[in-house]
Amino acid sequence: MADQVLTVTCPARRGIVAAISGMLAANGCNITDSAQYDDQENDRFFTRVSFRSEEGKSAAELREAFEPIAGEFDMQWQLHETNEKMKVLLMVSNFGHCLNDLLYRWQIGALPIDIVGVISNHMTYQKVVVNHDIPFHYIKVTKDNKPEAEAKMLQIVEDTGTELVVLARYMQILSDDLSQKMSGRIINIHHSFLPSFKGANPYKQAYQRGVKLIGATAHYVTADLDEGPIIEQDIIRVTHAQSPEDYVSLGRDVEAQVLARAIHAHIHHRAFVNGNKTVVFPSSSVDTLPNGWADIRPVAVSERDHERKYHRRQGLRGRHSGKGRGACRPHQIRSRHHPGSCGGSGGRGSCKPGLRPLEGQTNDRGRHGLVRAQAGCLDLRGGASGADRETECRSGRPRHPGAAAAARSSELGSGHQFDRSGQGCRRFPHL
Repeated sequence: MADQVLTVTCPARRGIVAAISGMLAANGCNITDSAQYDDQENDRFFTRVSFRSEEGKSAAELREAFEPIAGEFDMQWQLHETNEKMKVLLMVSNFGHCLNDLLYRWQIGALPIDIVGVISNHMTYQKVVVNHDIPFHYIKVTKDNKPEAEAKMLQIVEDTGTELVVLARYMQILSDDLSQKMSGRIINIHHSFLPSFKGANPYKQAYQRGVKLIGATAHYVTADLDEGPIIEQDIIRVTHAQSPEDYVSLGRDVEAQVLARAIHAHIHHRAFVNGNKTVVFPSSSVDTLPNGWADIRPVAVSERDHERKYHRRQGLRGRHSGKGRGACRPHQIRSRHHPGSCGGSGGRGSCKPGLRPLEGQTNDRGRHGLVRAQAGCLDLRGGASGADRETECRSGRPRHPGAAAAARSSELGSGHQFDRSGQGCRRFPHL
């Protein structure tokens, strides 16, 4: 029998916990995790209880047994089975770092959701989405057609049974009507440590104010722009010597991680709206992410700093030049141990600048299909001969099939994961 989660919000009073635990015990359930919070300022009580039915009671039977208690304490409550994946609809514009990060986490199972589609007002990431076998919906939005565009979005929400909408850097303001219809079911990532620097260009505002910390905020969407209840935040330190472009580069990592953590809290029913605030219970052993993902933090150095340091360690000066086989294109670095192609004139098994192969898209020669992307390119070679070589370039954690040393590669921020296996070429993207 799958574990189940009971979430309850109600007026604070004596006897709530005893009533809940008594009902579960009487129906043969064992509590595996419990968290509660009593908001004394507003006299509201919040609790999340994970339990397992040891007598095989169904969710329908437990709901029926809980109804009298819910009525007695005036509860707003929900009962969820943990093996049911929440249906999530992603929305994106022209900045793809959050989208790519979510797709990667979804692909490796770190974010257990059912992505029912991606909506965009641009065609930029159509191939990326389609190559993940996810429906892509292009909906152009202008001042003149905004009501019609939002009607199409709502139709997609209804047709797919969407339970959560994620604005993964979707740069269109939703109408008050849409925000109210989906209250508590839309999460936005704002590239600022709210409530500071609202609006479309917060990094420039932060630079002009000379701040020493920048951050990102994931919040529920309301009719008030960038003022919805905050779910998750994080920060990173900056200095006076860095430019607004550096702020943008550093902010990508923070935005992606904050958004993923907020979604993780929501899909595991750990986030409760409490007026203009939220109550977010910490992860428990039942819903913790694998491989210590929650402990990952961005590194406070820019991409160009990484590039210069790597060049110095390899004894290289600036950029390689030259054309054809055996020469690295600008912003590519050749491995000392495995002198494979860096792109050249587009030979077999190479990654052209601005292109990257995506996982799972291969032809009969074992080559990965090329699509446009913002992320860099990692060319890993393997096998005894040219016929056995494979190229695998990814925007997440690069992995070379069969090469155990590649597992030692470390992530140092968006677009510049250094390969410690000594195989192939690394391309550093432009800022």
